[in-house]
Amino acid sequence: MKKQSTLEFLGGIALGAAIGYVAGILSAPKAGRELRHEIQTKGSDLCQNVKSSTEKGKDVLVHRVEVIECNIATKMQDLKGACASLSEKLDARLHHLVDEVHLPGRRQQADVEEGKSVDKPASPCAV
Repeated sequence: MKKQSTLEFLGGIALGAAIGYVAGILSAPKAGRELRHEIQTKGSDLCQNVKSSTEKGKDVLVHRVEVIECNIATKMQDLKGACASLSEKLDARLHHLVDEVHLPGRRQQADVEEGKSVDKPASPCAV
């Protein structure tokens, strides 16, 4: 938003300068043919300057957009890597927790297979 208002301000200054210049030329005492030629020449120069400035501005903006796109791509790759690493850690932790939950049942099953007496845990629903 701020850049746009700055560009509008600068455009207003350029337009005001051009209008002032043309007004100055028109008020100067010169012959009609000479005055028309000078206006045409200066107008042509002004158009060339505007085109040149526009092209330079476009080139600068295109370059900035390319830099921003590159930065975004790099950040996305970093984020994907961080997410993959976190996913692996969470997956490992989840498997560890699942093993902890199922391990007592596996121990009891091994004890039964070996013929040892196993006390059954109280049912969580028992009152």
